[in-house]
This record gives sequence, structure tokens and C-alpha cells, in this order.
Amino acid sequence: MPEKSYEVIMVEKLTPEISDFSSDAKDRHKQSNFEYLYEQAKKTGDERMEVLAYMEAAKERLYRYFDITDLSTIEAVRLRIIVEESLTKEKRDLKAAKNQEIDISSVIDTEVEAAARWLAELYGILPQDVPYVYILTDHTDGNNEYKFEIAHHQAAEKKKKELEKIGHHVFLGSEIPKDFKEYLRRIREQSHKP
Repeated sequence: MPEKSYEVIMVEKLTPEISDFSSDAKDRHKQSNFEYLYEQAKKTGDERMEVLAYMEAAKERLYRYFDITDLSTIEAVRLRIIVEESLTKEKRDLKAAKNQEIDISSVIDTEVEAAARWLAELYGILPQDVPYVYILTDHTDGNNEYKFEIAHHQAAEKKKKELEKIGHHVFLGSEIPKDFKEYLRRIREQSHKP
């Protein structure tokens, strides 16, 4: 019998009425962990489930951008605390925006703030310290890639327009370089040594 994931164990603990996952199990596989947990939180009104849902969203963000898949106990606890604080702040800000006390564009999503604060508080990495490169992918000629440093955004846009002008199908995106992800992996590894 396969071991249960952390998320399944937490859902079982938080909502014993759905612990058998009978009919919910099939539907859950079609959703992300965040979506499932968020729906359950809204159905039950369980704030702990809502925190767990936003923790999943923050973990998905850490994975998507930084390839972080395994949180230590210390990292997970810190993320939970940050998510709780960020969620409280987001709810307060959304209420203020609804009352037109602040602009809605100033409200920061919980999972975005939680991931950024987690990196800053545990590892001293501020959002402006994270390097990005622009990747221009030309799908016309076998997915050729052109990389541009973040400071060369205009050069990336110019190259994109040049390629589009001659009929190429191109996509311009950004990513965090692998060497930075490796650096983050090493500092995380070093921080957990006795």
C-alpha cells in the first residue's frame, strides 16, 4: 500500500468527515491541491483548511519558480506562520479595497507574499535579488532559444519583433537561471547541517 502524502494526511486530520475520499478522490485528481483544499475550506468554513490551501499555493509557487520540492520541518512551519500572517493581511486589504480605502492593485496575493517573505526571512534573498533572464523561443525553426539578461529587455523585444516580421512564431518569457536555483539548493542544504 503506497504511503499517503503530507497533504492527504493533513486533509484527513483537518476534515475527518471526508477522510475516506470515496467520491471526492476522483474529483480531487482533476484539481490542484490548492483548488481542492480551498473548496473544502469554503464548504466547511474551516480557517485551518484555508491556511493549508494557501500553503499549498505558496509551495506550488516555490516549486514553479525555484524548483523547491521538499521543505524541512523548520521551513514548513515558517511558511505556515507567514501564510497565516499574509492571509490575514490580504483579507484586511481586500476589505479596505472594497470600502475604497485603498486601491485594489495594492493588494498582494497571499501565496506571492508568502513565497517572497519565506525566501527573505529564511535565506536573506529579497525579490529584487532574484536574477531573471528573458528567453525568446523561436518555434518556427526547431525551438531555437535566445537568452537576454533582464537589463536587456528592449533587445529581447527587438529580436522578437524582427522574427515576427519575417513570419516566425516566437514566445518571449522569463525564467530564473539554473545556477541561481542550484545556489538556493546549496544554501538550504547548508542551513540544515548541525
